[in-house]
Amino acid sequence: PVQIPGLSDIAAIVAGGAHSLAMHRDGVVYAWGMNSNAQLGDGTLTSRPASRAVLGPGGSGQLNLIQAAPVNPNQLPWVSIALQQSLGAAPFTVTAIATDAYDVDGTVVEYQWLTSDGRQATGASATFTFHAPGAYDINLFAVDDQGARGFSQQQIFVTPAASAALPVQPRVAVGSDRSMALSGDGRISAWGSKWFLGIVDPSVLDGLPEANPVPIATGLNGVTDITSGDLAAYAVLADGSVLSWGINDHGELGVRSQIQFASGPVMVSGLPPIRTLAAVRHVLALTQQGQVFSWGSNWAGQLGLGDTANRFQPVRIPGLTDVVAVAAGWDFSLALKSDGTVW
Repeated sequence: PVQIPGLSDIAAIVAGGAHSLAMHRDGVVYAWGMNSNAQLGDGTLTSRPASRAVLGPGGSGQLNLIQAAPVNPNQLPWVSIALQQSLGAAPFTVTAIATDAYDVDGTVVEYQWLTSDGRQATGASATFTFHAPGAYDINLFAVDDQGARGFSQQQIFVTPAASAALPVQPRVAVGSDRSMALSGDGRISAWGSKWFLGIVDPSVLDGLPEANPVPIATGLNGVTDITSGDLAAYAVLADGSVLSWGINDHGELGVRSQIQFASGPVMVSGLPPIRTLAAVRHVLALTQQGQVFSWGSNWAGQLGLGDTANRFQPVRIPGLTDVVAVAAGWDFSLALKSDGTVW
């Protein structure tokens, strides 16, 4: 164990999935860790390894659990995001517009934009161009006249440029609650539970029944391969990047986060260009150079990393090269090398 710097005279602690809180003896609450959903309460979406005081009600002062709370705390403003488009091929330019902004006890005085790849803008609208395929979040903060910030978020999806398309071998894949098919033009259709279909536009889900007995276009294109594990599914894009969606109980999504679920595609991080994948509750990703990366469930050592710890992000299997095919069993893995040997 190592001591957490910057914390002393702490009276209580609690841990979340990927962030922590500590209460000082004077009642002030401190937070650190993952902040992708504003769980640190510091008015930002920035993850922090060091502790920082949680803001007080309405975003002013510090949260103190011993002192009496303000009788009439400032209320956070409300805002929504309207997008002209949420899906397009790279380079994809999207204009986001702040809508329905109001503040019940004040005035919205500023709009601050932040994309998941780190770009910022201000104003009632903002335009961003995305050159790399993947899923991106567009975040909006509405700031009121007392400095409090309301928050809204929309996701967009960028597919590979048409010129990057590769020949596609049609195929199908199945999981516990869904089936999907890849057509020769690189598009995916799926059927089964609506929460596992990988629909790009989340608004489409509202109009779908819980169970869908006929194929539905997911909105994904530019895909060269598909794979389905037990409770998560995967798509390889023309540039070799990988998308995932489904349940993340054991790290199956490979997104460096312990989020529980993703109904739409998210980008798997930290991978070189991938040729194909195999999956059950763990995932094997075969690179275009014959190496293998793994992540997910590892209770029996099936990730090939020399231990039994689950992985929430891809890790290269050491010493495994010149691989031409991979296969995943329930609690084991196989790799076929170019010399005909099986590992």
